[in-house]
This record gives sequence, structure tokens and C-alpha cells, in this order.
Amino acid sequence: IIKYLYKKARLNDMKKRLMIIVILILVSISFARAEITLEGPGYTAFNLGNMLSISANVRYANSLNGRLETKLVCTHGNQDSYFVTPISLQAGISKRVEVSELVIQQGLNGDCNVIVELLNNARQSLERTQSSKFLITDELKIDGKLNRASLNPGEKIELTGSVRNARGEKLRNGNLKLLLGGEFFTSLKEGSFGYEFTLAKDYKSGKHEVNAEITDEFGNKGETLY
Repeated sequence: IIKYLYKKARLNDMKKRLMIIVILILVSISFARAEITLEGPGYTAFNLGNMLSISANVRYANSLNGRLETKLVCTHGNQDSYFVTPISLQAGISKRVEVSELVIQQGLNGDCNVIVELLNNARQSLERTQSSKFLITDELKIDGKLNRASLNPGEKIELTGSVRNARGEKLRNGNLKLLLGGEFFTSLKEGSFGYEFTLAKDYKSGKHEVNAEITDEFGNKGETLY
């Protein structure tokens, strides 16, 4: 009896192991049936108003009529299903999908990913993948210098420089506000600026700073002191 029970226990154990192996094989096959590879977004940083571009190569083991959904997920703010398109796939053949460009808007910032998901017509998820991480920010960097370190009341001083976005590219358009004993305004020309001050003759002696502030039409901003 003991020998019989031992054999039976070993048989049950083998059956359990076999079932686990079969389940793992079926799961691995189901995962291998769908594949999405992404191209883009091409940059590691974006400002408000920039265009986000991405494309997807989609393959499925069987013929499929379904849909492709794309969303943007950030540390602060999401853009749910900003691109949804029907998709028809032939068995085992990859299809390229150009995702409509997305204009980065206010309310989105921080570390972000684009998530692309393949669904069947019953809205069951077949595959899901995400892009590499990138940054969305509203910050601009002002680089500039004064042509003089010291001057007397009534003399002139000039501030020149440029404004760059999160990618290090020059900002083409924007309004610069300068503060030095009053408010002064100047505009960017091809990303650069220059402004000449004349200090009032009764301007107080001592250490003074020029405050520079920049805003653009999309809500990006920057500030620095000289």
C-alpha cells in the first residue's frame, strides 16, 4: 500500500509539473503573437508648443482587424488616447503606422512616455509598449552678458545674449522684459537680443542687478540675473 501511494504521489507530481510547463509554453506563445516596435520621439526634451512625432511597426501572428491606441503619460498630466486608428494586419506581416503629431500643451510636464497599445475589436489588449523616457518642461534658458562691469550714473550699458529651449536650440520668437530702475522690453531676433540702457544721472551708487525675463506664445518662460 505504501509503495502504491508513493507511485501515485510521484505521478501526480509529474502531472503538475507537466501542466506548469504547458501553461508557460502557451503564455510565451501568446506573448510572441503580437509585437510593436516604436521609432521616436527622437528628442530627450520638449518645451510647450513643440511637436511630438512617433511611428509604430505592428505585427501579429494571425490576420487581425483591430485598433491602435496611443497616449501620452507624464509625471504631471496625461493626454489620453490622442491618436486612435483602425488597423488591419496580415498574418505575420509588419505594418508601419505614422502616429499623428501632437502639439505639447500646458498641463503636461515632467518625465513622460508615449504608450502604444494594440487591441482587437472586442477592446481586448493584445500588446502594449512604451517609448523611451523624455522630459517636457516650460523652462527656457537665458544666456547673456553685460558689456561693462561698472559704470557711473548717466552712462550707457548694453546687455546682449540669446535664449535657448530645453534642447539647447535658439528660441526664434519671444518677448524679453528687463528690469533695471524700471521696465524695458525687447524682442528676440533669430534667438538673440541686445538692449542698451542709459542710467539716470541721479541713479544711486552701489551694486545693482539686471533682471531678465522671457516668455513665449506657448507659455514657456525663463528668468535670470546679471
